[in-house]
Amino acid sequence: MKISRVMFSGRSFYAQHRDGAFVCLDRRLGLKEAIPEDQVTQLPLAVPSKLIHFGPPAPSATSPHISLLPPSAINSGHETVHIPDCATVSFVEPMLAVFFGRQCHCISPADMPPYIFGFSCSMSFSTHIQGLTENDTLAAHAFDGFAPIGPHIETDIEAPEELVAALQKNEENAVSCSFSQLAYSPYEALSMISSIMTINPGDLIVLGDPKWKQRVRENDIITLHIPEIGTLENSVRCDKALAHATVTAVAPDLQ
Repeated sequence: MKISRVMFSGRSFYAQHRDGAFVCLDRRLGLKEAIPEDQVTQLPLAVPSKLIHFGPPAPSATSPHISLLPPSAINSGHETVHIPDCATVSFVEPMLAVFFGRQCHCISPADMPPYIFGFSCSMSFSTHIQGLTENDTLAAHAFDGFAPIGPHIETDIEAPEELVAALQKNEENAVSCSFSQLAYSPYEALSMISSIMTINPGDLIVLGDPKWKQRVRENDIITLHIPEIGTLENSVRCDKALAHATVTAVAPDLQ
């Protein structure tokens, strides 16, 4: 089932996308008839309390890389990713987004599937700015709109480790990746996160591997396709209006 989050008549809700129309899934709203696509506004797929980025251990580490990103990093499909003009280099990494439908804590990999609402395509952009976001720090991924997710939530996926993603830049193949190649299977990764923190309904976890990342430049069109889910597409623009900082000292002079 393909699920989108939409707004109709001033109300937002999840709806099934079917035959060019949306069917409201919230029975409390009393919207029994299918709503044509041109009568709704598609919204970001989630407004999570947590957006969690999970990756393999760094070369010098033995534990996975887990970081919390601000929900403002979420970007819908077909929207522009704005990169600060002062960035020295920027990258994009293909990811698998996991949406949670039930609260969970300390759940084993085998018991994880019932807690998952669905899956979607995702990309993680990062940028290096002198004195601010070098060395692929958390801040490099945390800019507004740096986590595109879409085009919808697919609920009928039983084996996410079998998914294969193809990333294109300007209609040319950039990288093909299988989520079976991850250091931890999707369910293992989600279980590890649930052992650290409570995951609430609506929370979002993105899974990937930095070895898949590709360099991006202004005016690039980036497309991520997972056959079982769909296609996510975003353009890249450099934005001179974005605030930036260059750090010239790392500590005050205490003399």
